[in-house]
Amino acid sequence: MSDALITVARTAAPHQFVASADSALYVGAITLESLMRLEMLLPRGVRRYLRLVNGRAESGLESIVRVLCQPFVRTIEIQVRIPGLSERGGVGRLDILINGWLNIELDGSEFHTTPSSDRRRDAYLVSLGYRVHRFGYAQVIYDWPRVEATIRELLRYPPRQIPRRSV
Repeated sequence: MSDALITVARTAAPHQFVASADSALYVGAITLESLMRLEMLLPRGVRRYLRLVNGRAESGLESIVRVLCQPFVRTIEIQVRIPGLSERGGVGRLDILINGWLNIELDGSEFHTTPSSDRRRDAYLVSLGYRVHRFGYAQVIYDWPRVEATIRELLRYPPRQIPRRSV
């Protein structure tokens, strides 16, 4: 696994390296300690991105968006737990939460819920004071400038009050 991550670090964009390292950590293919030992083998331009690796993202897409949004947001969290969000009213998770109020959901093909379930979740989140926007895989991977412009525009209109979280 270490050789593969070094190859990604040398040949791909830094956000792709973070996504690969996050995924490797998430599935247990490497430990954070092992990853940190690779630091001196990584290209200098990629080393600073090691601090962004945490293994909590459930998809590479989440890692990519998290890294690419870092320069223009105050805070960014992944897999944020929200009571009442799941289908049966239990705790559900947001893919990405920016500045405490903008929920970005990333709809890849795997593990995707039904449109009616998505609409129910979105309505519930809006009722709590969150703003919600969804992007698909192709948008993030092939049209990042438009995704970034959309997120920046959404950030111009924060809610009157930042939603409180109890979990």
